[in-house]
Amino acid sequence: MHILVTGFEPFGGHKVNASWESVRRLPSFVSGHEITSFQLPVDFERAAELALLRAEILEADAVLCVGMAAGREKICLEARAVNRMETAVPDNAGFCPRGEAIEEDGPSERLSSMPVSAMALALTEAGIPAAVSEDAGTFVCNDLFYRLLSEYEGSRISVGFIHVPSAKTLETSLVTRALEICLACL
Repeated sequence: MHILVTGFEPFGGHKVNASWESVRRLPSFVSGHEITSFQLPVDFERAAELALLRAEILEADAVLCVGMAAGREKICLEARAVNRMETAVPDNAGFCPRGEAIEEDGPSERLSSMPVSAMALALTEAGIPAAVSEDAGTFVCNDLFYRLLSEYEGSRISVGFIHVPSAKTLETSLVTRALEICLACL
């Protein structure tokens, strides 16, 4: 299985993004799965487009996206994405949506196609603080997750999203280990 794992560039005044710092440290293989790490821009228009293009080039079997949620204390395995873009802070391209739908006629939510409960259990059994989350927000992370789930709905390609705390809350090496555990669950 070939898995594309994405993280994001810094945004919103952060000098580093814990998602990318953790993703870029992943080994090339985890539990027999080939891993390709890829950094995405914090950009509503480009993030999903670039992730889809990279997944197509790689012929990926799964796409696991990782984003930073600086206010969270745990690894959060997102169970769903909502059909909404809204933020008070613009993305890195200056776009600041105010409650718009991602897909005009799309469903209000799309569910993760990865085993989020099994991943959360594996993390907690390893002593890593983790939980299943029902709130991927309404910023670029949620937009990316929703668009990928829409694109791959009904296909063999599974899609998931994980929010990680800042490096001040959880060390980067521990977050990378958590990602390895999650990837082993696929």
